[in-house]
Amino acid sequence: NSNNNNNTINRRMKHDALQIIHKSIQAVDPYAAVKSHLKLVKDGNNVVLQVGSDTSTTIQEYSLQDYDKIVLIAFGKASSAMATAVVQQLDDIDNDNQGKKDTMGVCICKDDHATQDEILTLEAFGCSLLNASHPVPDERSSQAAQQALELVQQHASPSTLVLCCISGGGSALFCSPRSPLTLKDLQDTNQGLLASGMSIQDCNV
Repeated sequence: NSNNNNNTINRRMKHDALQIIHKSIQAVDPYAAVKSHLKLVKDGNNVVLQVGSDTSTTIQEYSLQDYDKIVLIAFGKASSAMATAVVQQLDDIDNDNQGKKDTMGVCICKDDHATQDEILTLEAFGCSLLNASHPVPDERSSQAAQQALELVQQHASPSTLVLCCISGGGSALFCSPRSPLTLKDLQDTNQGLLASGMSIQDCNV
């Protein structure tokens, strides 16, 4: 009986541990996080984009009838997953009598971090997916950042809704140093910090 009780307790503990791990992974999944913080809500004949979770102290609302264009900018190691979540949430706009919206964007992610499904989804939205280097920025990081900035500058207007998703690694992937600071300055500093053995928290400070 003692062995049976121990086996039952062990199975229960294993089940509980796996549940905790599963829920923890779900909680930090970038796709799920964005989906839960970005919602389309019908308001009569209009559709409102709500940004924020049910537990947020403030929720931002954007009436989509006020916008002709939607520009999506995303950068970071989780940017392709986050941007895909945004695109899929916005996919029903045309079905809600909002009229056709011009959509475009730039998503900057680490090499080989975007799945083929994410790439196809973002391309259909008009979002260019650009690869760059992490943790040390490279010339592609600077070029991609410039492309993102130019896209926003080109389309910035009161009738353009700009959505921006930023995740960890964004400072390397979206790198736009201002003179006299150069890309090499940032590369040398980053490499020095990484070689020092400092924690990521201290490096970021």
